[in-house]
Amino acid sequence: MVEFDLLRKFFYLLCYLILSKLDEEFSAHHENLEIIGLSEKLFNIHLGYLKLNHYYKISFALDLKSNANSSSLVSKYSHEKSSKNITFKEIKENSNGSVTFLIVFFASKEKLDTESIYFISDNHDDVLTINFEAKVLGTHQGTPLLRNGITLLAQHQHGSSEKPHFNIN
Repeated sequence: MVEFDLLRKFFYLLCYLILSKLDEEFSAHHENLEIIGLSEKLFNIHLGYLKLNHYYKISFALDLKSNANSSSLVSKYSHEKSSKNITFKEIKENSNGSVTFLIVFFASKEKLDTESIYFISDNHDDVLTINFEAKVLGTHQGTPLLRNGITLLAQHQHGSSEKPHFNIN
């Protein structure tokens, strides 16, 4: 009987540890933007779930301090190469060496939406590429829970062909 009680307590402890670890991983994965640095000049950012035909403000920081010339690497936004569904708003260097970006993302297509932005260095030798990936829900598929760093700005008005301008502070 004592062995059974000991085994039961061990089992409960093991279950508790496993569930707390899963809960930790789940909350960390689904609350924040998932930023994956593939190299010092290539980043993938997973935005999670967004809603079709909606505009989102996205703020994120990249750690470019391993790059000696991080300020020259992000000196010029390449509007011609970058996606038309992303509007670059602001870039700010932080005291810790990271760089904070502010963009407006338009969720333009249902299911998987991938968009990219490019920054060219002063000497045109280096290109910083940031790829965005979002799972976009259709019209009647519910409301997504937005990750930290993402704010809903507006819904695209059907019939309107002009792109809205957002004054973000």
